Amino acid sequence: MLRGMKWTAQSLVVAFVAGGIGGALCDQIHVQSSTLWYPHPWIAGQAWWVGPQFGIAVIAILTGATAFAQRMRRTPATMDFVTGGAWFLGAYAASAVFGGHPAALLAIYLATFAARLAVNPDRVPVLGFSLLLAIGGTLYEGTLSSLHGFYYAHPDVYHVGMWLPGIYLHGAPLALAIARRASQTVAASASTVAASSRTSA
Repeated sequence: MLRGMKWTAQSLVVAFVAGGIGGALCDQIHVQSSTLWYPHPWIAGQAWWVGPQFGIAVIAILTGATAFAQRMRRTPATMDFVTGGAWFLGAYAASAVFGGHPAALLAIYLATFAARLAVNPDRVPVLGFSLLLAIGGTLYEGTLSSLHGFYYAHPDVYHVGMWLPGIYLHGAPLALAIARRASQTVAASASTVAASSRTSA
């Protein structure tokens, strides 16, 4: 049986550092394309808090994804991580190139996500978490922008581009795959420890 996300000091550090670096690098796509900008940049056009913010966000997202990942029947294969990462990065890059056509971009995001969902045997938990992440992520960014943390060059709805939920939709399956794999690793480790204890006894 899968267990919830069991964070250790090591896994927290790994998730925080990897999320911080990866998130800041993805954010550079938007910074360098002038899709968004920070009023008080520190390095490479970004504020000092961008990396730590992404690190904390990854920990929160993976923690939230675990409950949905437990409902998935299929074990993620290596290719799921590759394609999931490609879709996420592709969605990020598309917003930098086609952000000037927000309605069309959002329509493409929704259509491609629907196509991905249609062939996914775990479409129910994937859809549930994806919608939750898209709504939560968009509201968070909009609120942060309203507090003058950063600004989108062409905001459409609640201080952000109307296409923004599409990036979260395409990132959600990757987060679920990571959470599913992590949960399985925890369950396998617990079983090994339990078996060793019985043997020793």
